Formats: sequence, C-alpha cells, structure tokens
Amino acid sequence: MRLTALAAAALMTITPAWAQIDRVAIDKSAFSLGTLRPEDGALPRSLWTDTERNSVSDLLVTVPAAYDNPLNLELLRRVLLSPGEGPKDADNALAGQKLLKAAEAGFYSDAAQLANLAPSTNSEPALARVIAYQELMDGKTDVACARGEGLRDGRAAPFWIKLRFVCYVRAGEGAAADLTLNLLKRQDALTAEESARFTAFADGGEFAAPKGDISLFDWVMMHERGITIDRALLDRVGPGYTAAIARMRGLDPNLREVALLRSLSARTIGAEEAIELLDGMGTTELAGDVLTLSAVPPGSLEYAEALGTALRRGGADAAGFEARARLLAGDLRRATPITNFAPNATEIALAAMITDQPRVAEAWITALASDQSRPTGLDRARRLVDIYAIIDSEAASRIGSFIGMVEEPRSVPSVTAYNANPSVPVASLVAAALPAAEAGSEGPAALVYLTGLSTTEDGEGGIRNAVITWARDKADLGWMDHKATFDVELRAVLDEPAPQVAAAPQPTGN
Repeated sequence: MRLTALAAAALMTITPAWAQIDRVAIDKSAFSLGTLRPEDGALPRSLWTDTERNSVSDLLVTVPAAYDNPLNLELLRRVLLSPGEGPKDADNALAGQKLLKAAEAGFYSDAAQLANLAPSTNSEPALARVIAYQELMDGKTDVACARGEGLRDGRAAPFWIKLRFVCYVRAGEGAAADLTLNLLKRQDALTAEESARFTAFADGGEFAAPKGDISLFDWVMMHERGITIDRALLDRVGPGYTAAIARMRGLDPNLREVALLRSLSARTIGAEEAIELLDGMGTTELAGDVLTLSAVPPGSLEYAEALGTALRRGGADAAGFEARARLLAGDLRRATPITNFAPNATEIALAAMITDQPRVAEAWITALASDQSRPTGLDRARRLVDIYAIIDSEAASRIGSFIGMVEEPRSVPSVTAYNANPSVPVASLVAAALPAAEAGSEGPAALVYLTGLSTTEDGEGGIRNAVITWARDKADLGWMDHKATFDVELRAVLDEPAPQVAAAPQPTGN
C-alpha cells in the first residue's frame, strides 16, 4: 500500500519545517536561530536577555538531557529551540553546545536543521558535531565519516576521535583503528564498559546492546553489527533513539508505528515528517486509518466517523491520543459536524484543543450541545468546555457563552516532577542559579529549574527546593501545571465508555 497521494494532499495543510525556522540575524553565531513559533510553544525572544556567554555555557553542561516526565522534556525543547537573541558574546561554539543538548534530548533533526544554516561548518566543529550526530543516528555513517575527514578544526576532541575509530573499523583499516582506540584509552575518553565494547567492535568479537543506557556510538556500532531492533529495546531507549527507530526503513512496520506515535507525542517528529514515514509502512493500523481518511469526502459524516475512529485507536492512552491528534491536525480542519448529530464530537474537540485549533473545537462542542441523538450531549459539551478552560480560558469562555455557560478561570495544582535518579550536587545547582538570578531572564531560569529536578538533596533539600521555587516563578512555568491537569482530565474522558447514540438522521424528500 502506498500513501503518496495522501501525503501530498496532507502536506499542503502543514507548514513545512524549513519555513518554520525563524532566522534572526546570523552574524557571528547561530545561537539566535529556532524552529519554534509562538503557536508551537516558543518562549519570548527575550529569553536570553542580559545573560553572559560563560554562565549559559555552564548551564548547558549541567542541565540534564533526559527526564522521566514528558512535560519537563517539553520545557527543555522550548528553551533550546525557541528563536531569540543570544547571550552577550555568543559564538558558534555556544550555539553548537545548545543544539547538541537538544540533539541529545531527542530533537536531533531540529538541531541539525538549525546547525546546517550556518555559512560553513567545516571550520565550526561544534556545529559540525550536531550535524554528524544526526547522520549517525539515522544510519548515514559514511556521510558522517566524510564530514569528520573534512573538518579543519577541533579534530582532537573525543567525539571526532571516536568517529574516526568507527570509520577505520568500517573501512577495514585495523592498524589505524587500534591506534585510535589506544589514543582514546590514553585520554581516558572511555569508561571500562565502553572500552570493552569498542574493543569487541574492532576485533569482530561478540557484540550486544549494552544493558544500561545506550550512547550515540553504541547505537552506531549496533547498527553496523546488525543488532536486532525489537520492542524490548524500543521500550528502554530514550526519545532520540525512538525517533531513529521510527525513521529506520526496513524494520518491522508495526514496531516503527509504535515508535512513530511515541515520537509524535514527544514532538521529536512532526506531522509533516510522520506522514512521509507512514508512506513506507505498508498496512499498519495507523497507515490504514490515514488512508481511509483520504478515501472519503471531507466534510461528510463518513469523514468525521473515520477521523473519530482514528483518534480513538489508542484507547485510554492520553499520550497516544495526543500523538494521533498531532498527526491528524490537518484532517481536523476538514471535518464538519452535521446539524443536531455529532457522534464523534468529543474526540475531535479534544484533538482540536491539543493542536490549538479553537474554532474547530468550538464547532464540535456547540454541535454536541445540540446533538439530538443523545440526551447527555449538553452535559458532555459543558464538561469539554471546563476541560478546555484549563489550557485556554479565553477560547473556553467564548464557547461557553454559546451554550449558556459562564466559564470562570480555573485554578490548578502546582506540579513538580523530579527525576527518579538525581545526580546533580546541590552546590552545582546553586552555582548555576546565581548568574541566572542576576540575568533575570526566562531561559536561564528554566534551565535552572530543570537542573533542580535532577539535584540530590543530601541534607540540603531546603536549598534545592528554594531554588526550584524561584526558577519556576522567574521562568513563568504555570503552563506546565495547566497542561498536567489537562492531561489528567483527558485520561479520564478517554477512559469512559463511548456513549450510545442514535442513528444518523436521514434526509427526507417528497
């Protein structure tokens, strides 16, 4: 099965990723570039105002790239991929540091896209590393090897030496590989476990995926050795590797579909790319749903039913529902409720809320309120308005006025989700917080907050919590509390059995 025609049609409704890149002036640094627009969650352009280069660099070293709570990862995405003027004296080394952190967090495609905008990366090793990171993640090792070979500066950094080692092994240059491996060992650039894996890779010995965390070069060596990518591996890797699995043509399409949905939820893959990837997944459930939507007339009852079915596939899985909503954002705009009958209104309205389409949500909620096929339509519409008020009180108030509600702003509980295995000492958190407090802008404060979530207490929990509280307020992170409450309500609605509705009204004639 091919979805080429569908992909072409769907892509017309999605702003291309390259068009979303906000090119602030690229003078001596690519730091100011970003892929996010305000509707994507971009932070204010002033997020780095009055910051110093070295303090931001220290923060980028300290802040973790992995989080147990998806909302914390979303905050990191917003900080690292929002456009805005950089710190004083920002250079491409700092830009590369920021983009590398984004790549390590899973957003390696976005990061490489921005790094590629720099005039020349051969003389910018920090930016070249970000691009090579993407090439290695996506199995383009030959291209990464050529990039490393053409690099003029920074070749002595451990990253580039590790890359040369892999390239020598691939080329069958055993002597050069051995010399390079010995160089890495002399520089203490490998842990004992890494050293054993690198040696096994060079010698052709038994090689398997590490039982713990997987590094970039573990991933490359696994790919070179043809290590099986299965569901067990998918379930334990982070967002970046999950996205790489979704992009890996030739794997089991059903495994790729699971990875794709997770990547849509984490926003490491966008709707435009997801539609293109589905084009090569054959007859998976998700590809079938998308193909069905292409075969029925937009605006028809059948279209709304197909859309509702596609959205409901994940059951009570809120992350899966959110992923499907993002994938089908363009389809939401092509669905139209019919008078007094809206059996799929709940799913379509919730998806419209998630994808920031208030007019679509309004159309389906008001249709639900007047739905004559169910006696509880008005009550359900009012509940949806209450849920919408959590994340968009203005839109909810407008919709509520159409169905006789007076919607008041809703307070939500504060949510702070710490990482399960904290590793940052309190002293490091305080050292990062002091220059951030002096700058007073949102970017550093958000990074301090994220660092605090991975800080050990060690008897100094009061200091840690005080820093986290300050950072939350300074970075204006109330939206995270609202999103967390919305997700709770979303799961509750999805967990309810589907309401029984009467048959669709039939047209009458003489």
